[in-house]
Amino acid sequence: MIPFEVAGGTVLGRSHALAGRGNQDALFFEKDADTLVAVVADGCGSGVHSEVGAHLGARLVGRALLAGNGASPEELLARARDAALASLLPLVTAMGPTGRVVTDYFLFTLVGAVVRPDETFVFTLGDGVFALNGEARELSYPDNRPPYLGYALSGSTLPDALLGFQLQARVPTRDVRSLVVGTDGVAPLLPQLAGLVDADVFRNPMAVTRRLTVLSRTRGLLPDDATLVALRRRDEGARCS
Repeated sequence: MIPFEVAGGTVLGRSHALAGRGNQDALFFEKDADTLVAVVADGCGSGVHSEVGAHLGARLVGRALLAGNGASPEELLARARDAALASLLPLVTAMGPTGRVVTDYFLFTLVGAVVRPDETFVFTLGDGVFALNGEARELSYPDNRPPYLGYALSGSTLPDALLGFQLQARVPTRDVRSLVVGTDGVAPLLPQLAGLVDADVFRNPMAVTRRLTVLSRTRGLLPDDATLVALRRRDEGARCS
């Protein structure tokens, strides 16, 4: 049994609310006896309906990772990418001209983590944030133009290396006390992330969303949609550090 508890939440960014836009982020987390998977996805802001791809992508990748059957992280991530693309391609083809459909619906970044009995790893495709044992890191790209998995659906000329998952951290699970993965909208919270994610958020499934909402509405800290999933070892103290 994986000895971690997990919680997640999302909030609409202030800039999206002022523009009359919806939340374009998505999250997925699930565990079985041997594996815990957490994935967050951030739909491209210029996509008319990129939340559609974000929700589908987070779930498709997450479910594929749960079915890893002991593969190495590199093999598992490659299989998950291929499985997600194989599921998305018929939808894109059925919905209309490929380029337009991908731009409107299927441009999204992904940040995730896989916890297995012996090993834990963090991966990305595009920008976002993660914090392992309280050590936070932000992944960004020049001009805020990250690669998107959806580019692989439309014959992109970008190098394959940019359109595949990147391993960002890989550690023995016995050394993991806490882990947070988030979309790039969470970046303003990095200095206070350990204090934000404490024991209380694992007692109520809406706690993370409520805290993000307070920070967005009363302190103005979250102009962009912000989504995170937090994992904590059950025997840790009251703070996630």
